[in-house]
Amino acid sequence: MFRIHPAVHEFRTGWTDVKGIRAGFSYVLKGGRQLLKMRSSWSLLVAPVLVNALLFVLFIAGAAWALRGTFASTDPSNWWQVVLVVMIIVALIGAILFIGSALFVFFGSIISAPFYDTLAQQTTRALGGEVEEHPWWSHVWPSVKHGAKKLWWYLLIQAGLIILYVVPGVFGPIAFVTLGYIATAFFLALDFLDFSFDFHGWTFEERRKWCLSHKGLVLGFGSAVFLGLGIPVVNLFVPPMAVVGAVMLFTEQEVQRIASEDLNPRF
Repeated sequence: MFRIHPAVHEFRTGWTDVKGIRAGFSYVLKGGRQLLKMRSSWSLLVAPVLVNALLFVLFIAGAAWALRGTFASTDPSNWWQVVLVVMIIVALIGAILFIGSALFVFFGSIISAPFYDTLAQQTTRALGGEVEEHPWWSHVWPSVKHGAKKLWWYLLIQAGLIILYVVPGVFGPIAFVTLGYIATAFFLALDFLDFSFDFHGWTFEERRKWCLSHKGLVLGFGSAVFLGLGIPVVNLFVPPMAVVGAVMLFTEQEVQRIASEDLNPRF
């Protein structure tokens, strides 16, 4: 008889944690409010905001080029061709939004790594946590490698979902939008939570377990980041707000976990 791996149960449950999703969603705004209090950190925002502005311009230019090329290369004459063109355009828009937001955050985090790392350290200390002193460059290369690995798996998932999109009937498009959104939200949340994970020296397995045990919070937080990135001007400040918000989310959850273990010690 086949035995189901425990990780499968971790992945299957918790997606309807509405309370957790709402709580996770609020942490981007909490990060913004905390950032307003940390006036000494405002100078760290100049370079990331400029980088985000440049990446946003490149994103808009690339999206316009992709959509213009699609419209220019199609000239449907039959009803089935019209349906096919509409499906292609919808899939393309979905891919642009999902993959574009992931690339926006990925490259923005790499270029702005020194500033975000320092900001995460200052936030952790402001919340009463401890961070071992380290030069900013010591975490850059490991973060780049870990981020590239995450992005690779994310792109593979999205490629599979785009193939799933062409499944006849409504199942394909619904699965593409739903699963693509969940994958994107998780990627965005994990990208910002990685600062706290790095401070603790956690392995990929430890990060995976933490995220799967807090699926509602992670999905809600990633959703707020994704929606915030879609608002012009606001999206320039969303990444630094998310850096601070992710540190707050992780810190508060760890404080609650430690308090719970103190109240219910294991013998």
